[in-house]
Order: sequence, then structure tokens, then C-alpha cells
Amino acid sequence: MSFQRRLKALRYPIWDKFKMGSAKGYRTLVLWLEETKIRHYSIEQRAGLREIDGEEAWKQAFRAYLNDLEFDETMTQFNEAELKVAMEWLVSKAISLEYNDKKDLYNAKTPSWTKSVCARISLTEENQGILRDLASLVGRQSDGIEDPGMMANVVLSEVEKRFSRMATANAIKASKRAKGTEDVDETKLTSKHCAIGLSTGNANVDKACRLLRLAYIQKLRTLQDRINRGLAQGQSLTANPKTNTRLGKVGYG
Repeated sequence: MSFQRRLKALRYPIWDKFKMGSAKGYRTLVLWLEETKIRHYSIEQRAGLREIDGEEAWKQAFRAYLNDLEFDETMTQFNEAELKVAMEWLVSKAISLEYNDKKDLYNAKTPSWTKSVCARISLTEENQGILRDLASLVGRQSDGIEDPGMMANVVLSEVEKRFSRMATANAIKASKRAKGTEDVDETKLTSKHCAIGLSTGNANVDKACRLLRLAYIQKLRTLQDRINRGLAQGQSLTANPKTNTRLGKVGYG
């Protein structure tokens, strides 16, 4: 999760405007985290962190604050790299404390994916049997899910994953490979892919004939590519003519 998304999760009022390079920005965030989420200090002890405009005084207070929180690193340069590590750690600590404060509430919430359209469908006993058969077919019968709506979501997800365009293409390729009928990559032709239609009785001579035939096929392919490009360029001119009404002409020339 990105840093700003975590700030949003903590309900930081200006989470979308936070910039690590702004001294006032990260000092304000540190004070807000301590006063609303971490609450390690008493109100009186937070006086140093409230000195946002005081350069050295605030840095000294921040070092002491991190030390009291048992932060492993030491702030020496206060450059962007050190600040990023410290702020990431503080925000993570705040999230952890926030969760511990309200874990019963968060744990009681139902995952949003169970509230889909499938979860609201009332299935007959016959349809539930069909659903169980589908789950078995995609290998998800052992998941232990009894709710029909949740099971429908699981089956749907598995079907979408297995029958995606890439998965289907890979399955077809694997099937052809197993049957020995895999398509030949025309860009990687070798002599074994090229039949010469005869046999001289000498393996080396036959191989030389195949190589000559491959060279001939390559020349034909190059010629065909050039012809295709010429036809495409000609079609681009004739299929979209430009009209000059002053000359009474259509097209070029």
C-alpha cells in the first residue's frame, strides 16, 4: 500500500497533499500522528513536537521521540532518505495501534467480495448440486465453503482465471506440443522443416539441397514483403483521396 493510501486509511485530513520534501508537512504529520493515533507522550511532553517552526529544537525533540518509541535507526542528516524511513515506520506503527484499538470492529466486518450478485442469489437444491459439481470440476470442492453465494464467487473466479485469453492460448499450445503438432515458428525455420521432395542417397547432399531451398524461400519471403508494402502504400493513397476542387482533380498528381 502506498504511503498516501495509508495516510488516507488513518483519516489524515490532508493525506492527498502530503509531500515528504516539505519540512512543515512532515512535522505537522508527526504531531498529528502522536496526538491522534500513537499517544505515547502526555500533553505536556508533546511541547517540543509542537515547535514546528523551530528548526533545531524540533529536530532534537523528534530524535528524542523516536528514541522513546524504540526506533532502531538514528536521525543524523535529516535528509529525504532518513525521513522516509522514519515516516514509514511511524505510519506503520500508527496503523498497528489503530487496529489494536478497534480490532473487534474490524474483524467483525464481512469481506466485500462476499456481497456480490452471486451472494444474493437464492439457489434451489438442484442448482446447488450443479454448483457443487462445478466446484469439483475446477478443483475447489475441498475449500469447505458451505454458503452457495460464496461458492459461486469462488467458482466464477476460478473459471475466469482458467479461461482467460492467455490461459487458453497456453493450453492449446501445450496440447499441440503433446500431440507433436505444434505450429512451426516461420521466423525460426531450420533445414529439418524444409522438404526437398527428393532424395539423392547422400545425407550431406540432401542437407545442402535443403539449405539452398531455405535460402530460396527466404528470398521469396523478402520479395513478398516488399510487394505487400507497395500494395499497402498504394491503397493508402487510393482509399483516402484528397480532393482539390480548384483544379478539378481527385487524388495526387
